[in-house]
Formats: sequence, C-alpha cells, structure tokens
Amino acid sequence: MSEQYNPREIFVQGNYYVYDNELYDISFPREWATNHAPRTGPKECRGCIQVGFWRGVFIGYCASCSAVYYQYQRGGGFISRGIENNNAPSATRPFETYLKNRSLSRIGDIDFNPGDDDIE
Repeated sequence: MSEQYNPREIFVQGNYYVYDNELYDISFPREWATNHAPRTGPKECRGCIQVGFWRGVFIGYCASCSAVYYQYQRGGGFISRGIENNNAPSATRPFETYLKNRSLSRIGDIDFNPGDDDIE
C-alpha cells in the first residue's frame, strides 16, 4: 500500500519547502505558511501573488497585507518583487528579520521565473 500525498504536510526540498501546493523560502516561518489570514498570502491576495514571490518561491506578504491584516507582525511586506516596504518599521523588514542572511540569488529557482533578476 502506497502513502497518499497530503498537501497539508510540509515537505522540505533544498532551500524551500512545500505546503498546500505552494513553495516557500526555507526561512519563511512555517507557522505563518500554515495559517494565513483569510484574503492574504500566496493563494488569496492578488498583491501577495504579484510581489510576494521570488523565482517561484513565496518570500513574504505584500505591504498591504503586512500592514492591514498583520500590523507588521509578519514583516513589513513587499512593494515589488524582491523589494521591501521601506516605510515599514525597520525591525519588521523581511531582509532584516526572517530573510536576514538570505540572498535573492539563493532563493527559489531561476527556471521558475526567468524574469527575476538579482537586484542586490
């Protein structure tokens, strides 16, 4: 008898993990991936879908979700692909918190989004 795939389990694959059929950077907090507020995150928010991914991997919420739904408790958010919201408190900016010591060149897979250039 073979094991059945459960999309609600986290599967680590190199520098990212899979949860609910979405790819997340390995540093994106797992407890966030497993409980997005309604209308937020990589499945439900157009802003998060447009700016929260880098090379096919979800790295953070859009600036609107970060401010309105999470009051910056899940980061300051992104305003463009790979560009943080610099108007958010510095202690909440993704590259100064959970993405600290992560380089965009090491996040995701260029084959997922060939248009994503390194902006560092």
